[in-house]
Amino acid sequence: MKLKSSAIAIAVAGALGASMAVQAESGFYGSVRVGLQYLDTAGESNTTVRGYASRFGFRGETDMGNGLTGFGRYEFGVATEGTGPNVTRRHAYVGMKGDWGSVILGQTYHTYYNFISGPLDNPWWGSGDAMLAYTGRTAQAITYAGSFGMVAVGATAYLDSSSTDASDKQEDLDGYELAASIQAGPIKLGLGIQDRGNDQGAGDPDSEPTVGLTASGWETGMFTWGLGYAQQDNEGVGATGTANSIVFDVQIANGYVHYEMLDMDTGGGPGDSPTALTLGYTQSVGRQTTMWYEVEAYDADTTVSDDDATIVRAVLKYDWK
Repeated sequence: MKLKSSAIAIAVAGALGASMAVQAESGFYGSVRVGLQYLDTAGESNTTVRGYASRFGFRGETDMGNGLTGFGRYEFGVATEGTGPNVTRRHAYVGMKGDWGSVILGQTYHTYYNFISGPLDNPWWGSGDAMLAYTGRTAQAITYAGSFGMVAVGATAYLDSSSTDASDKQEDLDGYELAASIQAGPIKLGLGIQDRGNDQGAGDPDSEPTVGLTASGWETGMFTWGLGYAQQDNEGVGATGTANSIVFDVQIANGYVHYEMLDMDTGGGPGDSPTALTLGYTQSVGRQTTMWYEVEAYDADTTVSDDDATIVRAVLKYDWK
């Protein structure tokens, strides 16, 4: 009986050890971000306590052998005020990777963001307000990413049953993104194209793709510079021009300056050329605890002064993992 009990104990210990080995490759993490916001529109101002994308998540990866690794991630946004949904989905994907690159299926940042928008998306909050066809996390996609020396490539296909052809039948491919980057000395150059039927001017499903170009990572002393340009043909919505945007971003030690200018080229009417300028600073105040501060000036380029805004943010962030 003692021998049998010992054998059972050893088996249980082995099972627990194997379980712990698997768990060691996964993790639970979170970030709570709450702060003050001062908003001034046309001389009317208010100050509120609000959340700034607090989240928690689970991720892990496992060595599958033969040079392959399986991985997955769930991440959920958590609201800290208001009456809307308290928990929302941010990331939900599964994938495999190896020497050949990686394949991801699900919702996350995909090709166009990773190569074009992301390298210049440095503000904690004040970004994307005057950027052409800004795309963050997107769902129902499959993405390949790989690197070959100084060159990196990516491709995304959207399969979400959202598009139809001329006879109102569903398309097999609902959107795509393609991009490549190369490390040219101190600067990383990226070129990408995105076609998701999201025309910047009026949401025309027959709009032309957005093409973007970025130059980022150029370091001179304490400065790190980045510049981006994107354009999209406006003819699909009856306009005669081409919508375009310029993004300028510079990081200065723990601070940053971020500027966006959008020209929708719709004939110079209200809202044709909004701009946004964000100044920010990040301060470490202790272990796993950070404060960040931003001042954003947004000009909507309309005749309504209420559309313009000056926003000041001071946010406390605590992380665990």
